[in-house]
Amino acid sequence: MTSHAETPGPPALTADRGMSLLMSFVWALVVIVADVIAIAAVGSGWILIPGVALFLAMAMIVLMRIMRLLSDSGDVSEQTQS
Repeated sequence: MTSHAETPGPPALTADRGMSLLMSFVWALVVIVADVIAIAAVGSGWILIPGVALFLAMAMIVLMRIMRLLSDSGDVSEQTQS
């Protein structure tokens, strides 16, 4: 019998890093649609100020997720150290 030495391959990724970005898009969409429904229900002009603030907050969250994904090197050992 010959013994085959196992060569170390690339580490298996434990999680799909793109799923967090997809879920942040979905949750931002749900929050913005609920915000539009609330704005329509109130029907007053003052409600647009918090509505726009909420929209900008959701946009910033999604952009932060995109930037985090772009800065990720994909090295699993770096993720386990922090």
